[in-house]
Amino acid sequence: MNKQQLANHIWASANNMRNKIDANEYKDYILGLIFYKFLSDTEVKYFKEVCDWEDDELPELVENYEDMNMKNAIAECQEHIGFFIEYKSLPLSLVNLRATNLPSRDWRR
Repeated sequence: MNKQQLANHIWASANNMRNKIDANEYKDYILGLIFYKFLSDTEVKYFKEVCDWEDDELPELVENYEDMNMKNAIAECQEHIGFFIEYKSLPLSLVNLRATNLPSRDWRR
């Protein structure tokens, strides 16, 4: 699949999803997704830049109240950025999960 085919596939998927929604309502869904992505990126940036976490440490972002270190990390995150999203609910985790289940392909063709 080349870039143009991929772009066509993405647009077709978006049009298919939007098919049953009025165009004016569609923006409500998209804006919500964009805002959720912003929140997710803000949290990941906080843990990477402020807390010096590495990518492989991010899956540890779970609400495990048995672990005092994690409890403190969550509390600090909530104090500094005002919220906490568990790793399994971050878009990044869904992309990583999908990437590990895909056959190896070179999409740059």
